[in-house]
Amino acid sequence: MSRSRIIAVVPIAIFTALLWIGGESVSVDWVRYASLATSAATVLVAAYEKWLWAIIPVGRSRRPVLRGTWSGRLVTHWPDPETGQAPGPRDCYLVIRQTASTIRATLLTDESRSSSAVAELADNDGGTSLCYIFRNQPQIQVDHRSTAHHGAVVLEIDSGGTRLEGHYWTDRYSRGELEFGKRVRKYAATFAEATDLQSLGPGAHDD
Repeated sequence: MSRSRIIAVVPIAIFTALLWIGGESVSVDWVRYASLATSAATVLVAAYEKWLWAIIPVGRSRRPVLRGTWSGRLVTHWPDPETGQAPGPRDCYLVIRQTASTIRATLLTDESRSSSAVAELADNDGGTSLCYIFRNQPQIQVDHRSTAHHGAVVLEIDSGGTRLEGHYWTDRYSRGELEFGKRVRKYAATFAEATDLQSLGPGAHDD
């Protein structure tokens, strides 16, 4: 039995049992209608969690809508062991998956993928920041100079939810800046796919 079905069935079962224990008559029709109402409410709650929160915000869901694939730039201060110099700015993409109560982030570059383990939208001084802890997994061909590592990111979100800027740091004592200013609503799985999506413009979507 699915979780949503359990949520729908359990309250009806408990309420019916309480009526029976209390000596009240229990109508089969009444139970059926109550079950339908509970199922409908469960569907609406699930729809709100996934989609409707961005259209009809309530309470803490009044947050920036960030879901999709963002294109931007990464500037690192980490010195390449082969050259002793920090690489120049590089293109990167931030894939954000967001519901009313959850948010996840994946950073894609041409050499690695960083996935959030914990992420949240934090309120600060009238603004909102996206903060997350990540694990970076480099591609095999660069593993000799860029090993897997962990780190954290803090990105400030502008008032219109159209730009993200901030910094990151890692447990290999590297740090740098990140900025993102263009978003399409479809979720990219790879760096190459993200590059292709950006050429389609903001109309590309897959919510």
